[in-house]
Amino acid sequence: MSESVAARAAARKEKVLVASQTALAALVDLKNSYYTADADAKAAKLQEASTAVTESLDSELAALPERERDSLAVRAESALVRGRALDAFETFNPEAEELLAKAVKLDSTNVDGWNALGECMWKKGDLVGARNCLESALRQGANKRSHIELSKLLRQIHGGSAEDRATLLQESVTHAKASVQLGFSDPEAWLGLGNAYVTVYFQATRVAADLDRALQAYARAEANGPEIPDVYYGRAQVLRFREDYQGAMANFRRAAELDPSLPGAQEADDIESWLVRVADLVARQGRIKQKRLKQLCAPLCSVKGVAEQGAEAVGVAELITGAAQNEGRAVALKPILPLGEASEVPARYICADRTGAFVVLSLYHLDAKRLSDKDICVVTGPDVVAVSWDQKAGEGGEASAGTGVDGAAADEAAVATAAAAASTDGGAAEAAPKFRSIQVRDPTRLLVNGKPLRAAVAGHLRISASSS
Repeated sequence: MSESVAARAAARKEKVLVASQTALAALVDLKNSYYTADADAKAAKLQEASTAVTESLDSELAALPERERDSLAVRAESALVRGRALDAFETFNPEAEELLAKAVKLDSTNVDGWNALGECMWKKGDLVGARNCLESALRQGANKRSHIELSKLLRQIHGGSAEDRATLLQESVTHAKASVQLGFSDPEAWLGLGNAYVTVYFQATRVAADLDRALQAYARAEANGPEIPDVYYGRAQVLRFREDYQGAMANFRRAAELDPSLPGAQEADDIESWLVRVADLVARQGRIKQKRLKQLCAPLCSVKGVAEQGAEAVGVAELITGAAQNEGRAVALKPILPLGEASEVPARYICADRTGAFVVLSLYHLDAKRLSDKDICVVTGPDVVAVSWDQKAGEGGEASAGTGVDGAAADEAAVATAAAAASTDGGAAEAAPKFRSIQVRDPTRLLVNGKPLRAAVAGHLRISASSS
């Protein structure tokens, strides 16, 4: 074939590919950005768009001379387009796998082909095969999609030792970072990095800085836009874990506004109901009769373990809100009521001090399954969070600084802001009850009956399946 004929054939091929890829791009966009609670309605739209891709491809292939239509390049590309159109659904499609495997066999240098085959095999449940395909794509050249999907995939691979798992999770972070470097303004890449750090925290390191990094990545994803529901949903879970309930409710509700299929609104409502219940228990001293309360708290007046640690024994009322604000102090507490399952992270208890003042004790990654009102807990250098929220805070929008883990100023400002809103709004934003929470992340800062608690098995924070 002469050079001019080859050039014309290449141009015609490009014309076919452009038309088909335009229809395919519309299908992919629909799959990734059409949010609805009606799964059947979305499936119908995807089917319509998938059919449009294959019809467009068939039409354009029919217009080609037979010799060009049967060329290696056109056969490879048409198999890829058709396979991706069939693979646009949630369930595994064997025909899609066959077409995509054919595409990479005909053109082993096609990065999109390897990525598509990897995602298809992942749906099939073949994680090893999916990983091999995504790594094959990277061997053809650095690309953002391979890194994003590999980061997700590695977090789904279980088995082996704890060290093996930790290695996989660190590789997941490495791939997520690589995707960000290749697409610094891509919100999906930043979302993946945030989710990777969250998983590393809960399943490997338990280093608070990893959650800080996750929140920073989510903020980058939000700033870069367009809005992705899972950014808000993932961030809401981290904020709830950190007891920034006001921020968590706002993010859960924003996630639900963007994607009605997510249970964000219910999650926010559940948080608010829980807060009201806990605040009521704290205000009513656990609804325990005074005589019984005095009996329970009496042993706290002569608790062992405080003086031995060189700490000043104080009551709840004397504690200062904020992290690292109570060094050199210790508070003795009597667990009164558990709040939820002991296996939850954090495990929370309604507690009373020696004066009968009530507080919530939140234990992070500690084995607190056996805590009861027969135990005595001594917390040294307690980190105290002021929990405050209002009715308007959970209505959507950006996270409030309301009850962050770090800094007394932010906590106190949030409390003041909520109070001011309630007093100047004519009651439109009714001030909600408040309570305080003592957070224990360092096991060396807690003694139960004079002995430390052992570390609990790694906790798990659920992340929306579509962005896991």
